[in-house]
Amino acid sequence: MDKLLRKERKKNHISRPTDEKIILTITSIIFILYSFTLIYPFIWGVFAAFKGAREYRVNIYGIPKKWVITNFQKALATKIGESVDSRGTSLLGMFVNSVWSSFLSSFCSLFFSSMTAYVVTKYKFFGSKFLLSFAIVLQALPLVGTAPAMYAVCYKLHLINNPYMFWVVWCGGFGYYFIILCGFYRGISMEYAEAAQIDGATHTQTYFKIMLPMALPAIFSLFLVCFINSWNDYMTMYLYLGDYPTLSVGVYLWKTIAAQNGGTPVYMAALILSVVPVIILFACFQKKIMQQSLGGGLKG
Repeated sequence: MDKLLRKERKKNHISRPTDEKIILTITSIIFILYSFTLIYPFIWGVFAAFKGAREYRVNIYGIPKKWVITNFQKALATKIGESVDSRGTSLLGMFVNSVWSSFLSSFCSLFFSSMTAYVVTKYKFFGSKFLLSFAIVLQALPLVGTAPAMYAVCYKLHLINNPYMFWVVWCGGFGYYFIILCGFYRGISMEYAEAAQIDGATHTQTYFKIMLPMALPAIFSLFLVCFINSWNDYMTMYLYLGDYPTLSVGVYLWKTIAAQNGGTPVYMAALILSVVPVIILFACFQKKIMQQSLGGGLKG
């Protein structure tokens, strides 16, 4: 039986040319080295988080001789307070702020992007093609220079430090997710909508009861990507909702008080605690995220 399996494997085995083998070997080595540069800083941060302040000064790059857990306790107890523009929020409070802000921004962005993409893709009207092209051009242009104007608008509308109304800013429908969902809706036949409308469904009912459920797999994948991006975004919350710091904002501001609260080991402990939720999320839904990362794009 083993001999038959070996013969079958030899038949199915595809021999590669020598030059292709060399290219694949070089590419594999490059990617291994690149992955090492990504993994090593994280491993070093974990080791640093479990070291005492004195051991860290003596043994910066080595494995901890004595594993210290108090750094995580100090990180949880430390508050971002008087020295910065916030109300003394603890790490747990930052976690809560990260959850609601990431969820709300992801939901608003995808909800309005989905509706806009459906209308632009499935309903032909004057300027529909222009809107898609315009959205693609906007993604290619650096829009960092619009930050002062955006802040001025939010200030006049009393959206600064107003979490109950700031969600309006996240309701834009012509961003990156709009482009991806346009490609997805192009692959859905309009016959489903037409059949529903023949049975008396309105355009709104057709979207929410027929088209939106068909698009939920793509929207869920985008939601995961958007949630992780929002979790790591510190600039938006720091500028517009400074009284409600998230974990990313807290880790960014922690540098100013790290020396007073245990130094680098405590800072690394806070950093590790801030990325654990994202790592768990990625580990649970890595297939969905990778499908979106590799399979996204325009169709038609």
